[in-house]
Amino acid sequence: MVVDCKESRYFFDVIISTIKGEHVPEPPEMDWDKFVDTVVEQQFVSLVAQALENKPFVPEKIAERLSQFKNNEFLRIISVQNEFNEIKSMLVENNARFMLLKGSVIRNYYPKQSFRQMSDIDLLCDYENNNAICDYMLSRGYTMLSDGGGNTDDFTKEPYFTFEFHHDLFKDVYGFCPDFSFVWDNAKLKDESGFEYEMSVEDVYLHSVAHMYKHFILGGFGVKFIVDTYLLASKNESDWNRAYIDEKLESMNLGDFEKRVRKASFDFFENNLSASQQEFFQKAFRYGTFMNDENFANVEEILNNYQNDNGSSAFKYLLSRIFPSKTQIKSMYPVLNEKPYLLPLYYVKRIFKRFATGPKKVAKEMKYLTKSNKSKE
Repeated sequence: MVVDCKESRYFFDVIISTIKGEHVPEPPEMDWDKFVDTVVEQQFVSLVAQALENKPFVPEKIAERLSQFKNNEFLRIISVQNEFNEIKSMLVENNARFMLLKGSVIRNYYPKQSFRQMSDIDLLCDYENNNAICDYMLSRGYTMLSDGGGNTDDFTKEPYFTFEFHHDLFKDVYGFCPDFSFVWDNAKLKDESGFEYEMSVEDVYLHSVAHMYKHFILGGFGVKFIVDTYLLASKNESDWNRAYIDEKLESMNLGDFEKRVRKASFDFFENNLSASQQEFFQKAFRYGTFMNDENFANVEEILNNYQNDNGSSAFKYLLSRIFPSKTQIKSMYPVLNEKPYLLPLYYVKRIFKRFATGPKKVAKEMKYLTKSNKSKE
């Protein structure tokens, strides 16, 4: 794979070979600390640590660092699972239907569940008993991060527990707020409790694509979404109802976006990226996420949707881009779920990042916003 950074190129190679069950190649001469920093930032520590375990070409200090990361992640997974079991019992006792979302479901498609890191546990719940849920979480020492004013009740507790109880899957983001109420119609009971459900495979994929698009219009998405898309599609495409998926995607205006992302994910794993795709992937490692560029969407379409749905001015849209809501910025920087006191710092970081990493895109967006305002005068 041709990528201009040796560390990121090798990171790609490790992911691809491990996911496909192939031999992990030896690395080029590279900065190992930079490589590990990339792995940590993209949240693939557990996969890479296991893939490179006992490999003679890995420097001793790097092997120790990766091993420590891996051991900490295993401990976290066990602790979070035990905590979830307690919360699950509470939900059943309160007759609250629920289903796991996002990484908790998608990790089952990875060769090993531990390969798929998660920053929190997301659940979709019936909200008739939300007061009981809130009281229970507070009684277990959790701090409430949001009170359902958006679409979730979020709770966190040291050292690494974060649970998000969704009553809707999406909150409006620049006019994007798809209705996913249909997931309950297609869900199946998962166990004998009578209250834990699981999404259909088609709805898991639809939710993943929509969730990716939400991150996309908030600023970008990471490698994890590309890997998720590849695994969901490659393991399900022969069995799922593609006509149903296409119908839902079109109703959400996500048909073209899904096609591009799905193609990029397969090209990534087949080492068949075009020049424009390679440039797109290079940005991921220069900026930390895949930035949304004109190859995937354009600001005019997003702004028009935002104005049509909200009756808002271009200036208000611009302010929302510079200073997104707390919920939105926490989705960009999951560390804020555990350390909310860093919020002001991350607002500043986002501003500098936007202007430092994508000046042409910012200029293009400003040009269209100015044009939009003048056309309304």
